[in-house]
Amino acid sequence: MARKSKKETLNRTKIVKIRLTQAERDLMEKKAAESTDGNLSEYIRTLLLNKKIPVEVYDTTAENANIAINNFTKHIRKIGINYNQIARFIQAKYSSEEAKMLLGKGNKLMGEVRDYTVAIYKILAKIERYYDSKNQQK
Repeated sequence: MARKSKKETLNRTKIVKIRLTQAERDLMEKKAAESTDGNLSEYIRTLLLNKKIPVEVYDTTAENANIAINNFTKHIRKIGINYNQIARFIQAKYSSEEAKMLLGKGNKLMGEVRDYTVAIYKILAKIERYYDSKNQQK
């Protein structure tokens, strides 16, 4: 039985093209010639397939948290604008006693929103410190 040729067993039909300067091409040919079989294609395949390429993973957790906080801040500003409009309407429509009572309830709710906002910013600061320290360790 005849031995199968290398071409038949590997059946490489896909082509990958790259652009090189003449100096890069000459260097690759020189290194391929110094390798065991002197074949440029085999040399390039060996380099690409047998070498582990380091990959840096970018953690987007802090960035996503920052985006969420910015969106949250925009909504809080909009609530403040609406609150001011409501306050003006109440003062114009109701007696001063009724306006004080209604605005007091609104102030209490806005205080709660402020407290939640402060808590969220503290959490964000912890997240940023955590990721800053993690990045400094690298």
